Amino acid sequence: MKFLICFFLAAFSLFAEKTDVLFYIQDAGESFALMPVMKELEKKGVEIRVLAAGLAADLVKKGEIASEKVRSFRIPVDRNWARGAQLPAEEIGWLVDEIEANVVVAGVAFESQGQVLEAYRNRGATTCAYWDNFNAAGDDLYFATAQSVQPRADLLLLPSAELAHHFMGRNVRVVGQPSLEQWEKEARKVDLGIIRGRLGLCPCKKPILFVGGYGDDYNEAFRLFIQCVDEFKRSDYLFYVQPHPKFGGAIEKELLLKYSPKTRTLPIRILQGEVSTVEMIAFAETVVCHQSSVGFQAIALDKPVVYLTPPGQNYNSLPLQKGLAQQIFTSSEFEKAVCSPVWGADFYELLGVPRQSAELTAQTIEELCRTSPN
Repeated sequence: MKFLICFFLAAFSLFAEKTDVLFYIQDAGESFALMPVMKELEKKGVEIRVLAAGLAADLVKKGEIASEKVRSFRIPVDRNWARGAQLPAEEIGWLVDEIEANVVVAGVAFESQGQVLEAYRNRGATTCAYWDNFNAAGDDLYFATAQSVQPRADLLLLPSAELAHHFMGRNVRVVGQPSLEQWEKEARKVDLGIIRGRLGLCPCKKPILFVGGYGDDYNEAFRLFIQCVDEFKRSDYLFYVQPHPKFGGAIEKELLLKYSPKTRTLPIRILQGEVSTVEMIAFAETVVCHQSSVGFQAIALDKPVVYLTPPGQNYNSLPLQKGLAQQIFTSSEFEKAVCSPVWGADFYELLGVPRQSAELTAQTIEELCRTSPN
């Protein structure tokens, strides 16, 4: 009987697709962080495959990952896939038989990523979880899911040394946040005059960016943002909203229709792809957000950032603890925070974020490929 099992396993492995590294990405944050790493590995001659689900399935196309490297589940794991949803056992079984990998790297935003990491670890692969957020905990379901997923990996990859303090005793490697440096490169290329022209904004107006999100807490924050703009006294500012890519502005349009004053039009414009997020961060005077990780990216680009937290909500983050950003709770604080922001500390130094992070992460994964038992 034991001989037959070994025989069938060997037979399956003959037909399995073999790769050095399998990436499983699904959320936006981990996708933007890990796509530059994939490119670095390919430069080194490391064979990769990318299991892209949900939002990542669209992002890999824009990220210029070769289509022949990209794989998907047999079942629809789309943008509506819940963080805590589990893949059927037969889907996991099919995957590990279909793709044989020495090293598996996944984000931590979905329970299904924990399932895949565990299944491959049971097959003898070396597994890595990439924690793309700079916070260790929060009210967002991301954190509860991430804490459930990360123990199922052999190695936890983290963006900052400051965050590593929350994982004492865990096998961790601080590798940085590749998407930040990618954004820095893109931001340096931005021609502010071209962006102003593309938006049709006259030179007399100053742009403020509000970064979109989703969820009940976000809806409350956007309602507070509407109130802030309604009470804003200066007329030389225009407020742009960059919606979350998952919803494309539908949330903000509905809330604006519901809560805007009926007697006048507020100076709020919802962006619909005219400019990218990094272009808008480079162009804006100040960036306002609720709990978005884009706030971290804006801070890294040396932009003043204001976190808007409605009364009754609790939000804390490393940038706030380190004085890298402002936090306000009421509309009366908004105008001063936006027009006279306070910032200036070195994000990378203060949080212990390594530079050249795509190369560092790729090097870490390449070393694992050499030492993997598979």
